[in-house]
Amino acid sequence: MEKTNINNYSNAKPWGEIILGSLIIILLPFEDSVLRGTAIGYAGASLSIIPTLLLFLYRLIFFKIEKKLLVYSFYGVFISVFYFFLNQSYDSDVTVAQGIKYFILYFYFVYLYLYFKNTKINYSNAIKIMFFITLLSVLLSLIFKDFLDGASFLHFEPSRNFRPRGFSLESSTYGFLCITAMFMFALVMGIRLWTLFFLGVVICFLIMSKGTILVFSIAVIASYVICSGKSFFNLILSLLGVIICYFAFYFLLDQGFSSDLESYTSSSTRFAMILVGLFSLLYNPFGNGMTGFLPTIYEHGPTIVSFLKESGFSWLNFSEVSEYFVVGNTKNIGTKSFFFDSIIFFGFPFVVIFLKNIISNMKYSYKENDYVALAMIIFISLALVFYISGVGSYIAAVAFGIVSNKGFKHVVR
Repeated sequence: MEKTNINNYSNAKPWGEIILGSLIIILLPFEDSVLRGTAIGYAGASLSIIPTLLLFLYRLIFFKIEKKLLVYSFYGVFISVFYFFLNQSYDSDVTVAQGIKYFILYFYFVYLYLYFKNTKINYSNAIKIMFFITLLSVLLSLIFKDFLDGASFLHFEPSRNFRPRGFSLESSTYGFLCITAMFMFALVMGIRLWTLFFLGVVICFLIMSKGTILVFSIAVIASYVICSGKSFFNLILSLLGVIICYFAFYFLLDQGFSSDLESYTSSSTRFAMILVGLFSLLYNPFGNGMTGFLPTIYEHGPTIVSFLKESGFSWLNFSEVSEYFVVGNTKNIGTKSFFFDSIIFFGFPFVVIFLKNIISNMKYSYKENDYVALAMIIFISLALVFYISGVGSYIAAVAFGIVSNKGFKHVVR
C-alpha cells in the first residue's frame, strides 16, 4: 500500500480538511457553550474550537503551517515573557494563567483568519448551512425566547437582559454574528447590496441590536459611495440614505443611549477602557504581551478614571469599570473592543498589520467593484474597533479571512 506523503496530499482532494473546515463554519453560530466553564474559559465558548483544533493537528501532520502564524506566535510569546519578569509585583500564578488563556484565544483567532485567507477549498455549502442555522436562531429567539435565555448546553449562563441573543454570548455579539453570516451568505448567492441592506435592517430590528444596525447602515452606505464613483445622482442618493437612516434610528438610539448613560455603565466602561488602551500604546509602544495585560489595566485604569472625572466627565457611571482595577480581579476584564485589547497586547506592530490588511482588502474590493465585499470589510472593521471583542466572535476571523482571500470567489461560489 502506497504511503501518504505531502505530494499526495496536495494532489488529492483533502477530504479531512474539507470536512473539518466545513464543521468550523457550521458551528460558528454557537458561541456560548458549556465548554466556557472548562479550564480554557472563553476559548471554549464557541463549539467551533473542536474542529479548529483537529484541523490544526491534521494540517500539522502534513507540515501545512502558515509561516505568519509562527511569526505572530513568537512575537506574542517573546513580549509576554519579557513583561512577565518586568511585572513581578503581581501574583505570577494569576498573570501566567490568564496569559495562557489569552494566548489560546488569540492563537485560535489568528489561525482561523490565516487559514481561510489562504485556503483554496470551496466552502459555499457550509456557509449556506451556517446562515440557515443563524436564521433558525432568530426564529427561536422570537418564538422560544425563554428557552434560549436560560442556561443549557448551548448557554453557559442565563441571559442578563431582555434582548434576544440566539446561541451567542449576548445581544451585541449576536447582532454582529447575524449580519456577518448574512454577508457571507450574500457572497455565496451573489445578493445585491440594497437587497442585503433591507434584509439586514429587518434582522437587526427583530433582534433589537441598535449598535449593529447603525454600523451596518454606515458600512452599506460607505460601500455604495466608494464603489459607485462620483456621479451626482449617486451622491444625492447616498445622502438621502444617510438622512433616512438618521431619522429611522434617531428615537431608538437616542432613548437607548440616554438610558445607558443615566442608568447603566456600558458606555462609560467602553470609553474609559479605550483610553486605557491608547495610554498603554504611548507607555509601551510594542505592547505588554499576554502576561502584561492585567497589570497594565490595574496600573493605568485608576489614572484614566481620575483624569476623566477631573475633566468634566464625573457624571458618567464608572462603577463597573472601577471593578476592573481591583488587583486580582480577572472576570470579563477588557476594553470590549478587539482593536483596543490588541493594542494593549501587541502595541504598534498590531496597529500597522491591522490597518494594512483593511486598506489592502478595501482597495481590492474597490478594484473589483464588489459592493458587498467592501461593505462586509467596513462592517467587520468598525465592529472590531468599536464594540466587538473579536476573540469569542470567531465568525469575524473566518469572514475576514475569506474576504481577504484574493481568490475568495472560488471559496464561496
